[in-house]
Amino acid sequence: MNAKSLCLVLILAMLISATAASAASPNSLPYPGSGPSSLSGLPFPSGSGYPPSSGPNQLYPSDSGYPPLPNPDNLPYNSGSGFGDRDQTGGSHPATGPSSSQPLSAPSASTGNVETSFQEGQVISSEQVNELGGPVEASSSSVTKMVSYSYYGGGGSQQYYSGGIQHWALYNGYWTNGPTAVNYYGRMNTLVDNDQGQYIWSYEKYPGGYVDWNSWGYWTPGYHNTYFFGDKRGWHQVAIWGSSSGWSNVLWIYVW
Repeated sequence: MNAKSLCLVLILAMLISATAASAASPNSLPYPGSGPSSLSGLPFPSGSGYPPSSGPNQLYPSDSGYPPLPNPDNLPYNSGSGFGDRDQTGGSHPATGPSSSQPLSAPSASTGNVETSFQEGQVISSEQVNELGGPVEASSSSVTKMVSYSYYGGGGSQQYYSGGIQHWALYNGYWTNGPTAVNYYGRMNTLVDNDQGQYIWSYEKYPGGYVDWNSWGYWTPGYHNTYFFGDKRGWHQVAIWGSSSGWSNVLWIYVW
């Protein structure tokens, strides 16, 4: 056998040996199967803190030890200059909150019960509203308006409802839109009387000036249960904004 043939035999033997070693040791591949040369030779992690070694196409782990995949519907939206946060429809809330004067004195904390069986934003019936705190009555300044009209040969006037969104707090067992209070880390049922189908935002201005906006999506007309949580001591300014109706009345809630 000449030298050239001997070299070919040796190269062939080396290739066969490398292939056999690779097939016998799949975990010798770098994680997750391919990557930068600096990771070459690192073993695939196989401890209890790692997902199963199913290779580069493994599914996202879904057992209790791993966080859920992010929901794209809940991702924050960018906001441009002069606009608030974006909702899922591309609409936005106002850049500033409602105008309202802080009460001069704070009432005592509510001693009434909190109904915790309702979900945030859940539609509830007028019967359930009455059971919680009696009937709600829209403020006199926003119940009706008298509108004049004219036509050929005559004219007249007519009342129509223009209540908009009404916002209520369950204080000492009764619905009110006046100043209320809870103890620190206390909860309170609040009620949104939505006058028409529209997209809803909640607004809360904390003591010290921090503002929290939340998009609730599209709400049908009717009563919707919400909650206030007293997570910071002092006055909280709370209101609802609708994409068609605009601002509700403001609730002032003090946290002791």
